[in-house]
Amino acid sequence: MEKPIDSTLLRHWYVAIVGNKTEKVSAQKLANDYEIFLPAQQYVSVWKDGRRKLREKILLPGKLLVYCTDKERREVLNNHFVKRFMVDVAGRPNEFGHRPVAIVPTEQVERFKFILGQQDAKVEIDNADLQPGEVVRVIRGSLMGLEGVVADWSAPRPRVQIHIDHLGCASVEVALDEIERITPKKS
Repeated sequence: MEKPIDSTLLRHWYVAIVGNKTEKVSAQKLANDYEIFLPAQQYVSVWKDGRRKLREKILLPGKLLVYCTDKERREVLNNHFVKRFMVDVAGRPNEFGHRPVAIVPTEQVERFKFILGQQDAKVEIDNADLQPGEVVRVIRGSLMGLEGVVADWSAPRPRVQIHIDHLGCASVEVALDEIERITPKKS
């Protein structure tokens, strides 16, 4: 008979709430002991006089993702720069009235990392919840293989959204000729 897996030993992506403008420092301090993902993207800022400067935009202000066990998550809270962890407001409260801690699925974090790895694609975060839409796959270009939901079909560049539980949606513009519809599988 197989031993059941101890759920306290499973690692998940948790959303840590940190002070605004302290995301980088908090991520550096936590990175010594935990796997951290701080969604950020570089862009070039152009001033009126023509000067250019490379800048970095934090896509989830005041938040960073920590990959750890539930026990380690409690240890992370001992750091003074971590205020709390995001809770799942849709989850049922326990006997003390506390809601469960929000867990972001690993697959969604990996897709988000993939989008951010493509520096030519400007990523925007939309906190609006996704409405059911067409599911598409990018078939060519720098985002090839990415699957998501079309948020806007306006030509020439529709916006494809990737839903990230508890955080909203990451969206990116893709040319119409670079995507194909994915037909849902019949059950």
